[in-house]
Amino acid sequence: MILGRTLWVGALVVGSLQLSGQTWEDLNQNCSAFAADLGSNFQRKELNVSTLRLGGLNLDDAAQWSQVELVEKAKRANNLGNKVKFSVTLTAVHYASVEDRDWAVKNWLKAFLGPTAVRPGRDTKSVPEAPPGIVVINDQSILLLTLPCAQYDAQSFRDWRTKMAQYFSTETSVIIDLDGCEGPLIWTKNAPDPKDRRWK
Repeated sequence: MILGRTLWVGALVVGSLQLSGQTWEDLNQNCSAFAADLGSNFQRKELNVSTLRLGGLNLDDAAQWSQVELVEKAKRANNLGNKVKFSVTLTAVHYASVEDRDWAVKNWLKAFLGPTAVRPGRDTKSVPEAPPGIVVINDQSILLLTLPCAQYDAQSFRDWRTKMAQYFSTETSVIIDLDGCEGPLIWTKNAPDPKDRRWK
């Protein structure tokens, strides 16, 4: 199951919201609902300064952004046999326009969560230094959920992916999975045409 610590406070949203042309307030509502759905087993912590290595994703280019750590209250053994409080980090980035979002994604793919470039629409077996994670790209937003490598579990990862899709994905969303430590990277929904120059 899933882990947690969170920042967003706002009205709960039942079901998936329409995210096209979504405002920052709408995005915050979805983030609040995502965190609340984890229940009382999780604590939440707002991060005022990004603690992640985001590669080429420059948060200064965004209109607004927020990052929250979701931490499971009880400790359990990770893949190294250490008892720790499992956690994930949820980053929400909002852009003033689709064009701004395209510019951000284009630069991000040149150094995707590390030094390695990722080609639009092309799966790859390895992304050095990248943690396990799920990316949801909408018209004016990017949602990124990451977890420590030592906490990766295939079933839990699928649970997180389902929840990310439930709260942040629409029919037109692009979803990228980093399904393991340093990959593989898989474009699992609406992968762009590799010949499309928009994100190159």
